[in-house]
Amino acid sequence: MPGSDAFLCHHRRGDWTRPGPVTVITHGGGPGCHALADFGAVAERLGDRPVLLVDLPGYGGSALPVAAGPRYASMAAALWRLLAALGITAAHLVGQSLGGPVSLHLAATEPGLVRRIVLIGAQEFGEGGGTPVGARAREKYYADPNPEAMRELMATLEWHDPTRIPGELVEKRYRASITAASLAVAGDPARRGTPDSVVEYLPRVAAPVLFVWGSDDPFGSPERAVSLRGLLPRADAVVLGGTAHHPQSERPGEVAAFITTFLDIAHGGEQ
Repeated sequence: MPGSDAFLCHHRRGDWTRPGPVTVITHGGGPGCHALADFGAVAERLGDRPVLLVDLPGYGGSALPVAAGPRYASMAAALWRLLAALGITAAHLVGQSLGGPVSLHLAATEPGLVRRIVLIGAQEFGEGGGTPVGARAREKYYADPNPEAMRELMATLEWHDPTRIPGELVEKRYRASITAASLAVAGDPARRGTPDSVVEYLPRVAAPVLFVWGSDDPFGSPERAVSLRGLLPRADAVVLGGTAHHPQSERPGEVAAFITTFLDIAHGGEQ
């Protein structure tokens, strides 16, 4: 059921009586991105593990904060408040693009909470305000937001094979891109927080990390994942061929398999 705390909309999936960490999923930062749009197809493939899909502040069903601080730090703090309110004391984090640095910030500041982390196309790693590619795409889209413009954005940046983009997904993203919060941010990006960086926190991320990268991600080549991996104490990387910036949408079966395999390693004695 959808719910909210600390202005974050969230959705539960799986069996919450099952022991072990809850898998907490956060989404990308593009126009109209939100948890169910970005990860609905993956969540369906995660079996009965307890899953929490969360819309970050100002995305999907979550409200904008009244006063935003540093972007990643503020979003991580909001996510922590939500997990605390739900009584979640152990979590695996799955974050795509924007959700990546938010996950890392939370892991660095709350190491006792986070067990394992999967980062998918985590391009906004230390740039704070986002990447130039993303900023240009956002500006172009919001010059005239409409379903065809959304499909073009997804085809150009997020999917390697644009012929496979579901019309239903385009509609979900478009509708989410024209909410009051989304339009407010389009006019003033600082409404979601001021630029900050997670780089200084990385040595404090004790949890094992898996990077999942698309071979044709226009935001950065797979070499980016390799370089980012070197900044973390415990990290590995895998690359999906013929895939762009949203492998969780384009190849949900493979992404779900990577997530399941990596997170289940923790059940062998690292919880």
